[in-house]
Amino acid sequence: MTASRSIAAASFALSLSLVLAGGAVAREKASDTQVTCKDGTTSKGGRGACRGHGGVDKSASAARGSDAADKSAERKGDDERSATVTCKDGTTSKGGRGACRGHGGVDKSAARGERSGEDRADTAKKDKDDDRDRSEARDRKDRDDDRSEARERKGDDDDRDRSEAKTDQRSRSKADDEGRGASKERSRARADNDEKEGPATAKCKDGTLSYSKSRSGTCSRHGGVAEWLTKGN
Repeated sequence: MTASRSIAAASFALSLSLVLAGGAVAREKASDTQVTCKDGTTSKGGRGACRGHGGVDKSASAARGSDAADKSAERKGDDERSATVTCKDGTTSKGGRGACRGHGGVDKSAARGERSGEDRADTAKKDKDDDRDRSEARDRKDRDDDRSEARERKGDDDDRDRSEAKTDQRSRSKADDEGRGASKERSRARADNDEKEGPATAKCKDGTLSYSKSRSGTCSRHGGVAEWLTKGN
């Protein structure tokens, strides 16, 4: 029993809300319409319309609504008459009442075919546009790939140039070191030649003879002096 009451209450509440919603929509539509007042003026429809103007002139408002309906029908008829239709004998005619009279009437299947043809044309245009978009996307991707490859090649060239520069620097450094070593050897050779001029002045501990003019540093690379052969100065 309680469940039945609950269902009945819910049904009543739903019905009431639908009624209220319908009334609100009706009032909104009424407020959007124009009505004619009894003093000849016009006002927006709805509650309170023509207040202070003698109230709504219902006969004039009804005639106004009829005129609007007639105008809508006229516009629809004009649209139909301005359209071109295909007759059953293959000829074409302006649409509207009496169209294709004397030509077997309007070929409705042809009209559907024209619509279908327009749809196919629209589909073909869309496919063409899609193909163009895809082609442009591929072109952009190819350009981006080319730029990326160019950057990579430039990076490889820069790395190679830096590596070659380092190699050249090492080669120059090695040549400089070798040059300095050779210069030192030449200096020592000249010094040895200079020392050998004249009589030997000392005998070194490794058995070699020194021709040094000064006792300072004599036999320094031969273990020192073993015996002086001349009187020192």
